[in-house]
Amino acid sequence: NTQHTTHNTQHTTHTTHNTQHTHDTRYTTYTLFLFLYSRTTGTVEFLTDQKQNFYFLEMNTRLQVEHPITEYITGLDLVELMIRVAAGEKLEMNQSKLAVPKGWAIESRVYAEDPYRNFLPSIGRLKRYGEPSPGKNDRVRVDSGVEEGDNIGVYYDPLISKLATYGDTRAEAIARMSRALDTYVIRGLNHNIPFLRSVMENARFKSGNLSTKFIAEEYPDGFHGHPLNEKDMKELVASAAAMQVIRSGLASTISDQLQVQSESPNFLVVSVNGQEHPVLITTEDDSSDSSVTHTIYRNPDDLTDTTVIKHRWTPDNLVFRAKVDDNEVVLQYVKSSPLGISVLFYGTQFDVKILSPEQAHLSAHLPQRKVDAMDAALRSPMPGLVLAVAVKKGDKVAKGQELCTVEAMKMQNVLRAERDGVVANVAVTPGSSVQVDEVLIDFEAPADPPATTTTTTTKP
Repeated sequence: NTQHTTHNTQHTTHTTHNTQHTHDTRYTTYTLFLFLYSRTTGTVEFLTDQKQNFYFLEMNTRLQVEHPITEYITGLDLVELMIRVAAGEKLEMNQSKLAVPKGWAIESRVYAEDPYRNFLPSIGRLKRYGEPSPGKNDRVRVDSGVEEGDNIGVYYDPLISKLATYGDTRAEAIARMSRALDTYVIRGLNHNIPFLRSVMENARFKSGNLSTKFIAEEYPDGFHGHPLNEKDMKELVASAAAMQVIRSGLASTISDQLQVQSESPNFLVVSVNGQEHPVLITTEDDSSDSSVTHTIYRNPDDLTDTTVIKHRWTPDNLVFRAKVDDNEVVLQYVKSSPLGISVLFYGTQFDVKILSPEQAHLSAHLPQRKVDAMDAALRSPMPGLVLAVAVKKGDKVAKGQELCTVEAMKMQNVLRAERDGVVANVAVTPGSSVQVDEVLIDFEAPADPPATTTTTTTKP
């Protein structure tokens, strides 16, 4: 049997088209498997430098998690071939007849990890779960083992699914991945889709200029969500205003409501990240295709400054699709509040205030709530099991000293002090199960309590 796949070919395919490099790695892999006389599907991993020199890393006599990439670009079903080989069948192709990989494929691993907390694991129940549509010609693929209502616990790998997309070009594969991530509905726990969506917008990633230092160089201060440019802000304001008008229209049909006087239900002040955007919005229904078109006047004093948004959204749908000035826009509705709505846009949650002009005027005079300073305590950054406690009451701790080890999802997380301090109380013992933000160790209250960093190591 000579039907094997290489991990290196998978990554080469979605980063650069280098025919000679791909041929060399495939030939090396072929020779290696002949030498070992392996009779199953397997994977060989290589490292590649900037000059396209490649170096052997490791070999696995099994499929790797990236195998959908190889299946997309070769048109082969590797699992089927593996079963046929195990059944003693002879394959209908040999190495010389294998097709040259075609097109581009990208895979995103969707994990129950919090990108805002350095990708620490998250647990919870999948209260809502909806996978992206396969689309035309099945160019969107989701390999998952979960469904709505399942629990993600602390004892297993936090992988939710493998999301793969295919395109004739790299740009097409990336665009398809972006839309798939935009429509992937997960509620009930934290996950890494906000970060994955950010990567799809990264100029360096789009160009294929990748290395093992990509995350460290592109996100040196960690991940903080999608930054809004002027175009993004216009689309978000228009979409949020349109959603609010539709929701308000539905709410008005409910009988026996307390009637609140408003000067104009379509004159709104939309606030995003502290920036206020007064808008005047009109609505026109089109019964021929069940669509709604809103004209949004971004400057009520200048009726030529407009945004037109067309959609078919209803409040029972979590995914909002629209055309904003002919640009396709996708958001997800998360929740409502008395003063607005929360939405996912480019994977990042934005809490959007939507007020009447009167409410906006009055809220400007309200005192701002003060955020309490962090108490002098070490809190668990993730749910898990306490493996070890390295300090006791009365101990003086120094910056960098190990305090506690918490295990979560097969990983050991060593919590260390960032500042000097004195232990006032130890609230847990080895074997204790803890939840996220649960107090592990109390410290005497200094001016600056010893916050912690987390070092993650693979479980032995």
